Amino acid sequence: MFNKLFVKDAYYNHEFLHHINKINMRRGYFYARIIFVIELMMLILSFISPNFFRVESLEIYRYHYLSILIYSGIMAIITKLYKEKYIRLYHYVMNITVFFGLFWGASISVLDLEASGTMSVYLTFVFMLSMVILTRPDVSLAQYIIIQLIFILSLKDNGRTVEVVMNSTIFIFFAWTVVRQQFNFTYNQFLKDKLIKEKNQELAERNEDLVRLSTTDHLTGMYNRYSMDNLLNTLWVESYSNQQNFVVFMIDIDYFKKFNDSYGHVIGDACIVAVSDILKSVSKKYNGYGFRYGGDEFCLLFTNQDAALIEAEIHQRTDDMPLYYQNEKVSVSLSIGLVSDIPVKHHQPWHVVDLADQKLYEVKSKRKRRKDD
Repeated sequence: MFNKLFVKDAYYNHEFLHHINKINMRRGYFYARIIFVIELMMLILSFISPNFFRVESLEIYRYHYLSILIYSGIMAIITKLYKEKYIRLYHYVMNITVFFGLFWGASISVLDLEASGTMSVYLTFVFMLSMVILTRPDVSLAQYIIIQLIFILSLKDNGRTVEVVMNSTIFIFFAWTVVRQQFNFTYNQFLKDKLIKEKNQELAERNEDLVRLSTTDHLTGMYNRYSMDNLLNTLWVESYSNQQNFVVFMIDIDYFKKFNDSYGHVIGDACIVAVSDILKSVSKKYNGYGFRYGGDEFCLLFTNQDAALIEAEIHQRTDDMPLYYQNEKVSVSLSIGLVSDIPVKHHQPWHVVDLADQKLYEVKSKRKRRKDD
């Protein structure tokens, strides 16, 4: 029952403490400046027009004004310089601020009760602090009880003591309920906002996964044929605008059907993955893009690169590719159709891809004729 009414373990949560600290710092900075200005004016007024106050112990009032003037100035600086790494320290500072504010209000109201029979300053500070500063309900209750006891013990019997005690105690009780409700509301809202943020993050991650799945090939991790349209147009426009060469590679694994039939689909897939790893690495090295065009066919796109250098590296790395079947190295070769040219206005991006595909067909045809001979 006590824990349900006062304390929740989550109140100690670092993230939540940071959340309420930010709220307290923002509010504290605003009200500290207001109090500073008001008390500075009251202090100056006490020297300029002392008769305005109509009290015997004006010197004590001046000490009160000076003390809260100094404290509010310090708080304005502290709240402005809030750093998350000092989260616990700032949390304790705000608790001390509440205690000091209550004590100051109670102290000056003891003087007011003697001079004019009012305790408005004390009750004003109780109300203001209950609305402005977020503190844990158990801590704020302890603060209110201690300050109220000090206030009661400081009262002089003037025939209205019981009335003052009853009214101030009732007021403090309702102020504490405001503290509790406000703090718990902030905590529950924090949980809701956190849940919404987590769900939005989860949704964003799922959307990223869907985009990735829709634009990449599940076997190789390369871009798929579907994603090629946008990237092709983007690179084409970039090359045309800068008048740089636009490079297209159409690549095919030689005799892959025979390779698949001889070694099986598992080794066939391993071969495709191994080749795609090489092509992805080369694409990244030369700031290009690699696509699995379909089956054992791939496409690479580059801008402003040395096509011959890239082609030589692809062949070299394919020759050195560590692909084994039953502890024996399997030889794999690639046929490459290559087009490297500066785009012209009347051509379309896919025109260059078609040219590279024709080049690939020519290369494979020559290789086949040489084998037949």
